[in-house]
Amino acid sequence: MYIFNIISSKGGVGKSTISAIIAHKLSQLEDTLLIDLDFCPSQGRIFQIKENKRIIKSNKGLVPIKISNNNKNDDSITNTTSNTNLYLLSLSQMIDKDKCLSWRDTKKNKIIKLFIESIDKYKYIVIDNTIEDRIVEKEYINNNEIDNNINRNIINLLPKEYKIINILVTTSQSVNTCNNYYFNKDDKDITNSHINNTINIYGVIENMSVYKCRYCNDCINIFSTGGAEILAKNINSKFLGRIEILDDIFNNKIDVIDKLINDIYGFSINFVRFFNQFRTVSKQSKLL
Repeated sequence: MYIFNIISSKGGVGKSTISAIIAHKLSQLEDTLLIDLDFCPSQGRIFQIKENKRIIKSNKGLVPIKISNNNKNDDSITNTTSNTNLYLLSLSQMIDKDKCLSWRDTKKNKIIKLFIESIDKYKYIVIDNTIEDRIVEKEYINNNEIDNNINRNIINLLPKEYKIINILVTTSQSVNTCNNYYFNKDDKDITNSHINNTINIYGVIENMSVYKCRYCNDCINIFSTGGAEILAKNINSKFLGRIEILDDIFNNKIDVIDKLINDIYGFSINFVRFFNQFRTVSKQSKLL
């Protein structure tokens, strides 16, 4: 059993989209649970989940939303093919979109615990993590005396039989990669674990690296390049590769993610059917 923990130290780097792609690919093999720890409806929009579809509580934790045709919007592009192996637990599917929200850490900690109690039957788990949740997780661990090391991440609260694969997503700009490195380096009470042996980063993905012209195929460096590779060296991690700035990321084969899965499991799956299903989703949701 495997867990992909997708992290970053700032927003807007495409972490949710990469999480969705990895989760959908894994779900073609076995039951896969995608956990979204953000209040923003990123995963709900990517998979076009009906807004009134809610996650409910059972005596064994939470009941995830099944990514199937019945739970999607009528105009969803994903209605063409039902995926019976992909499930979603998202904070955004537990609240009303028009409701003003203010949760204390204690309440969010209880939800995180419920999330953890709901994962036992899944072969693969993909966690779309957030920056602020690492702070909440630290308090959760301390308050519940689960672990005295405040640098532990939510992943360490999960069953030990899972193999953890932490993936750091960033972009190419120097300001962003510096933010990733120094945020993790200096904020010792919260995230120092991401650059030491407590929690190992399996690899770094540089997203939205260059723009490839659709007409001439020339690559244009809109921003500075190479920052993520330097970051990977600084934290003694693998540089997994670069993903271009794509007009429609779900309609393009992404070799970086394909190689990532292949390196870990030793197999390769064709992305074509997946990308055809999501041909226009990134344009509709405006998520890259």
